[in-house]
Amino acid sequence: VLVGYRGTRCCCNAIIGAWSSTGEHEPETPGLLRAASWTGPYVRTEQPIFDADVEDMFMWTSARGVHMLMHSQDNAHFNHERRGAYAFSADAGVSWNFSAREAWPTHLALDDCSSTKLAKRQR
Repeated sequence: VLVGYRGTRCCCNAIIGAWSSTGEHEPETPGLLRAASWTGPYVRTEQPIFDADVEDMFMWTSARGVHMLMHSQDNAHFNHERRGAYAFSADAGVSWNFSAREAWPTHLALDDCSSTKLAKRQR
């Protein structure tokens, strides 16, 4: 059993919780919990699974391996326009490949051939 989580550092004088007064946040580090069954016990992996500021992981398995969709907090893409990220593990979550491409587009195409920009997508 694999459970994805985000670890957020909460400390520092200028930061209350994870958010500062200017809206900046501490990086959210993705990690995994492993167990032999749903009843546990769960063991935390000691290293972040990849170096990316992400949250809200959704994971599933296929015959090819473990897949993960998540929200990206990467500000390098035009002020949060890249909101979705994808990662894949062929070896049951031991090593991960983090896609450089966005998981879904920022703009949603409509039936009338127009589009609208989606600032956030929540599950």
